[in-house]
Amino acid sequence: MRTNERPGRQMATLLALAFACALVSNALAGPTRRLAWYPTHPAPRPSTNPAPIAAAPPAPAPPALAATAPGPVAKASPHPAAPLSPAPSTPALQDLYPAPAHGAPFEIEDAEALALHRAGALFLDARRTSIYEEGHIASARLFSYWEDGLDAKLQVLADATFDFKDPVVIYCSGGDCRDSHLLADRMWPLGYRNLRIFKGGWPAWKAMGGPSAQGREVVK
Repeated sequence: MRTNERPGRQMATLLALAFACALVSNALAGPTRRLAWYPTHPAPRPSTNPAPIAAAPPAPAPPALAATAPGPVAKASPHPAAPLSPAPSTPALQDLYPAPAHGAPFEIEDAEALALHRAGALFLDARRTSIYEEGHIASARLFSYWEDGLDAKLQVLADATFDFKDPVVIYCSGGDCRDSHLLADRMWPLGYRNLRIFKGGWPAWKAMGGPSAQGREVVK
């Protein structure tokens, strides 16, 4: 039994010495170097790879705009726009071809007859219907002096808001033909004061190539 007690005593002595050494060591050592009296788990070390930061949620996309082509950018004018002046009025036919002071019928030549036709003056054909249909000045109205119905036609013309100061060109077969003069003498007492007799008549008009027509009268 004695042989077994000796190693036990030695072990107890060693443990006592070790404990004493630990006390002395803890007393002399700093607080961070003291020996632990019981087993502990080591504190986790901070990771050298930090956890990824969660990305912020994406901002909502703006509402889609309709695709339109960029229009031209209007530039401000350095000068204010001038007020628009009214368009000049077209002179009346009687202003271009006024009636003579005496107001009586008078004769005109080829050039004036053509200019009046282009300006839109009224042309009256004093010949008979059969001759008129063979050929006449374009847009001329048939007012045959020797045929029935002349008075009715003159009355219709007077009632059709016709201005008696507007020029009226009367013609017949030219030369010795007096039908145009007779028709003018018939119209003058009714108030017409701008009667012009185309002296050359239909033959002169046809010779200079003026606008012509055939067939029956077409009254608009």
